[in-house]
Amino acid sequence: MANVQGMCKNCGSLLIFDDRNDQCECVFCNCIFPAEEALKIFENPKDYTFPNEVIAPSENSNKHYYSTPVFPDQVPAAVKREATRKQNRSSVVVKENEYEISPNDVKAPKKTVVVISAVMAAILVLVVCITIPLYRTREAISSYMVDNISSIFEGIAEVDCSVDDDGKTIGYVLHGFHCQSVSVIVNNEVTESDVAAMLNSYADLRSKKTGDDKKDDITMTIYSDNGIYEAAFADNGDPKVEFRENEA
Repeated sequence: MANVQGMCKNCGSLLIFDDRNDQCECVFCNCIFPAEEALKIFENPKDYTFPNEVIAPSENSNKHYYSTPVFPDQVPAAVKREATRKQNRSSVVVKENEYEISPNDVKAPKKTVVVISAVMAAILVLVVCITIPLYRTREAISSYMVDNISSIFEGIAEVDCSVDDDGKTIGYVLHGFHCQSVSVIVNNEVTESDVAAMLNSYADLRSKKTGDDKKDDITMTIYSDNGIYEAAFADNGDPKVEFRENEA
């Protein structure tokens, strides 16, 4: 004697019964049918349709065998439970931190936005109004110095005061918003007194355009054959010249 497994042809429940019995009875739906048929259905349940008919209990039913239920669609219960758990996890809505503030939560009133925009526009206009006149002033001073700078070198230094095709000066370069600094390349040797004279002439030339006698901001660098001169005005208004020889 041995217990074998079969499947109910009506409800699809799993049956375990004695292989000596010709018939088997399902304890769930009361269906009594040949044991051989239960074995065949168990071997290939996908090709079988379970009608799930309502059957009254048999009067002579022995019910001495053991049965366990299965699903008609043949999907194991464990698989269904796992699928249900996954579905439940995917449907869980994660609650955001109610105390966390994002940029979308911060909404300034319309009036505040308008005021801030107006202030920013006013600042931009103010910057433009200040910058444009200063730029024009700088350009006016620069143009004047370029047109007349050759006068400060006359009889002292040989400097190329012309400009190239791009409008850039060749023998010197003006620096600063008010042309307060100038670098000059001379093609001959000069002395400290020559440099002091050129510094004074440069300050006088600039003052004619700016209309003031301010010169403590002026510096001059002379690149000559014999070395480099750095010149500026001391506190008492006199030229101060420093010389260093060209490095070999």
